[in-house]
Amino acid sequence: MIPFADRALRANGTLAVAGKLVHPTPKLVVTDVTYAFTRKTGKVLDLKITQRFPAEGTYEVDEHGFLANLSLKTPMGEFVAKRR
Repeated sequence: MIPFADRALRANGTLAVAGKLVHPTPKLVVTDVTYAFTRKTGKVLDLKITQRFPAEGTYEVDEHGFLANLSLKTPMGEFVAKRR
């Protein structure tokens, strides 16, 4: 998601990226996914993931454009990844 987050920081409004997820279960399953980034403030983006299990949260980058903090609320709970 890093290249798309960088583009969203430079874009006005929302940047949506569509793709496919491949699940190597006993049989191959391919599903659609959409990542929508909306610039919130400075280096913080709102992130909305639309797929079988949707998620919403924030995606924050540092001064070099690398991921610093990712916070997502999903139907299965909250996921937080923070770089030290």
